[in-house]
Amino acid sequence: MSDRMFPLSLGRLAGWVRDEMAANQSIFGIHRELFYEPRASDPFRTSVFGQTLFTPIGVAAGPHTQMAQNIVAAWLCGARFIELKTIQTLDELEVSKPCIDMEDAGYNVEWSQELRVRESIQEYVNAWLLTHYLHRVLGLEGDQPGAVFNMSVGYNMEGILKPNVQGFFDAMENASDLVQKGKETLSRIFPDIGDVPVPSRVSNNVTLSTMHGCPPGEIGAISRYLLEKKRLHTYVKLNPTLLGPERLRAILNDQLGFDDITVPDAAFEHDITFDNAVELIRELRAVAAAQGLSFGVKLSNTLEVINHRRTFDAKEKQMYMSGRPLHAVTVHAALRLQEAFGGEVDVSFAGGADAFNIASLMQCGMRTVTVCSDLLRSGGYGRLAQYVQHLAAAMKSAQAHSPDEFVRKTAGNDHRIVAAQANLRRYAAEVLDSRLYREETFDRTDTKSLRPLGLFDCIKAPCVEVCPIEQGVPEYMRAVAGSRLDEAVAIVCRDNTMPSVLGRACHHPCQMRCVRSHLDEPLAIREIKRFIVDYAQSQTAVEPKKRERIAIVGAGPCGLGAADFLSRAGYPVTIFDASDRKGGMVASSIPGYRSSDDALQRDLAFLQQRGVEVRHKQRAGVDFQLSDLQREGYAAVLVAIGAQRAGRLGLEDEDAPGVWDSLSFLRESREGRRPKIGRRVGVIGGGDVAMDCARAAWRLGAESVNIIYRRTLKEMPAQRDELRGVLEEGIPIRELRAPQKFSLKTAISPAWFVALWSWASRMQAGVVVHRPKAMKRKRSGWTR
Repeated sequence: MSDRMFPLSLGRLAGWVRDEMAANQSIFGIHRELFYEPRASDPFRTSVFGQTLFTPIGVAAGPHTQMAQNIVAAWLCGARFIELKTIQTLDELEVSKPCIDMEDAGYNVEWSQELRVRESIQEYVNAWLLTHYLHRVLGLEGDQPGAVFNMSVGYNMEGILKPNVQGFFDAMENASDLVQKGKETLSRIFPDIGDVPVPSRVSNNVTLSTMHGCPPGEIGAISRYLLEKKRLHTYVKLNPTLLGPERLRAILNDQLGFDDITVPDAAFEHDITFDNAVELIRELRAVAAAQGLSFGVKLSNTLEVINHRRTFDAKEKQMYMSGRPLHAVTVHAALRLQEAFGGEVDVSFAGGADAFNIASLMQCGMRTVTVCSDLLRSGGYGRLAQYVQHLAAAMKSAQAHSPDEFVRKTAGNDHRIVAAQANLRRYAAEVLDSRLYREETFDRTDTKSLRPLGLFDCIKAPCVEVCPIEQGVPEYMRAVAGSRLDEAVAIVCRDNTMPSVLGRACHHPCQMRCVRSHLDEPLAIREIKRFIVDYAQSQTAVEPKKRERIAIVGAGPCGLGAADFLSRAGYPVTIFDASDRKGGMVASSIPGYRSSDDALQRDLAFLQQRGVEVRHKQRAGVDFQLSDLQREGYAAVLVAIGAQRAGRLGLEDEDAPGVWDSLSFLRESREGRRPKIGRRVGVIGGGDVAMDCARAAWRLGAESVNIIYRRTLKEMPAQRDELRGVLEEGIPIRELRAPQKFSLKTAISPAWFVALWSWASRMQAGVVVHRPKAMKRKRSGWTR
């Protein structure tokens, strides 16, 4: 896929729309089920700049409002306030690529259009035409598309006075020639809908987008020019640095926990201050009133931060933050500004808006709410449908029939401005306490595929891709959703030898890759698997019996897995194992609070049903030789003895009394032998096994348990739910403690126990496994 944008002609776009709609009932890949269908009774209908707005929801000026097809896609899904991509006189810039990084917090280094100004004019007029024609083609209610196109221009007075920007203003005011030519094209493609009235004026309003650091005097001069000379309703986009360094950093870094994001001092030094912004807004409101025009602010611009990631070119020292961490900051900037003006400033909100906060923002009196980062996640423009649904549901619940009534009723005050202020103060407090905006709540750092992506057939469910056995997760989830539990358990058991155990103890990398995490939180894939296996019977097909007998040495996960698949294929299987119980590391090392013996026996029952024989207390090389198995007539022998030795740290005195390795400790604990650990326990390591050791020691009665880790809490490889379990049980984690700096012998007393972390004690411990790079994750996003 090219990283360059190449505009398509209106004829090609319209033909694409017509043909795809006829073939698939979709447009640009968006099915008609996701189209917003306006109704005159919609309670959220409003008006802005003297124009009807079917929804107050829109798309913020950004990469997805640059091309006609993107604008149309947003409009189809419910966006009606369309902030066109910012144009400027310098329209032949080389944009650094990649320019957008969207995992959890959004970052970009892209700040201007990638088209020439004349191309932008054509794209915006094409989108204007298509929205009017599609309103008729789709048979939507009303005689017009109910959308407002909002121009966005920058970045200084000198540039705005240049001929190409002046030509842009002229075209947006009167595009009659382009509109007429476009109508001729569209009439040929849609001949059956008759003449469609399309206004020649595309926009009567503008948002001034200034560079970070633009002086207040320059902002004021441009705004007065737009109001007095161009006669345009005007919004000015302000930066979140209005809050000042102490308040902004307290919210972002301390209260929300995004302590890896650094806002440089320079961002506050060169941006407009709060006092200057208040003075400027007061002046411009008076200018607008004298002209009979509207004036307001756009809150907020992106936030300038230090580039601490590896996504962008190293020459990019700063980047611009958006998305979830910007939400609370922008809400508090809006509150501070409205308090200075008694709630009378019109605010168009953009800053981490999503389907789950749209209703709260409208309760706060926002005129419009626009979104960018959220649409760059899985689902794209289709996510807008949920915005409309949630807002409609909230207004219905409040028995509100208009946006103003919604504000008043949710505050319990008949005065709109007073009610909006009350709601805004309440919501500003809520966002600081809400888990939805705390850094630790979501981990979206590991959702990209490492597969080479071709032009076609490149789709594969991320949850399947990352699973070591490629479990058919979407299939069994769909079966469960349809109440087809027998089908679901057949799908699970098709790939999975030990579904009951893994429904409890799997480290579930699938949930880290679940695309649902880009909407709210991942689906509970592991727990649903457990539910399936607990409440349904296996329906795994078995092939006719074969004559060849197979011997397997080892009854751990590898041996049991091989026996499972071989017995399904019809082969008689006998397992030889040195222990007196089946399951290997699964049976001996997974703590009982994670997976019970009943779960293991449920999985083993599936093997017993197919006649798999297990011979216990049979140690290879002692009780039998491999040659003995061949003489007994086994056609093949599989050696699956597992990886039962713990890793070592290479420290002095690792073998000193009181020092245990993790596997030995977990095995002793699981088998009920109650290892002697004393009163104080220290666990060296930061993975899931270290968490198991700490929680097991606490359950064995240790008075004090500490986890000792060489890096920070955020860098711990343990799963997020494992960390949560440790912290909820009150087990402290000592960060940045490097064990190589001391001797274990001198660091411990007879009452001090140290567990060594080891990959070998993960679920794959029954077989030596090469752990691919795709599964080596550096965790981030956790704070206590």
